[in-house]
Amino acid sequence: MTKALERAASIARSENLGEMLLHTKPTWKDSFVYVRLGLLFVLPGILWLAIVSTDAGGLMLVAVGSIAAAGFIFYAFKKSRHQILLHERGLVELRGNQIHSVKYEDLQIYRRSVQVSAYGVVPIAKATDYTMQFPNGTRSSVDWSQGSRPVGEIIQDLIYQHQISQAIAAIAQGQDVVFGQVRLNNQSLSIGRTTLLWSEVDRVQLLGGEFYIFRPNNKRFAASIEFGSVPNAFVLLALLQRLGK
Repeated sequence: MTKALERAASIARSENLGEMLLHTKPTWKDSFVYVRLGLLFVLPGILWLAIVSTDAGGLMLVAVGSIAAAGFIFYAFKKSRHQILLHERGLVELRGNQIHSVKYEDLQIYRRSVQVSAYGVVPIAKATDYTMQFPNGTRSSVDWSQGSRPVGEIIQDLIYQHQISQAIAAIAQGQDVVFGQVRLNNQSLSIGRTTLLWSEVDRVQLLGGEFYIFRPNNKRFAASIEFGSVPNAFVLLALLQRLGK
């Protein structure tokens, strides 16, 4: 065990995070994905020079692609030093020389679908991006899998298990439960500056990556918010279903 892992284990014990469930880190295949994406950024410029023209436009494409490729390759190197230790009640993250720890009840995670495009035009890949946010505001992307399952999805489920019962109890006691710009309690639902009493809410629908709130007998939505911008959106979705919306 390395000194970093020994320190992580010590932190887990001192913070009472429980038994370790999983030690996960990117494999060489996960890192190679970003090397491959980097090479794909260079390819259009090379093809332009080889097939179309050797003018300044082609050279510019190669230059821009090379900068993007270098960014992807550097990210792949940083990614190879990323490790997460999942425990019963929280996790410890090692990223290079940095170590962060948090309990699931205090952790936020964002999930959004992303598409990577070369030069903003050529689609290269689609993926689901999971980004953790720690209580101090630090964000960390989790974009690899354990077996066939995304690690972000595993963390998402652990957060749900630890937060859903607390959220239900808070609402029952008349307290607010907050998900970024979304706030709800036993009387109302707020999104940004729009607040509706539950009697004014007919349904909440998730369509095309957006939450839409509809009033009774009205086809036009009263408010909306992007699913990917809501922290722990899956907990919010479960609460809305529980409230019959």
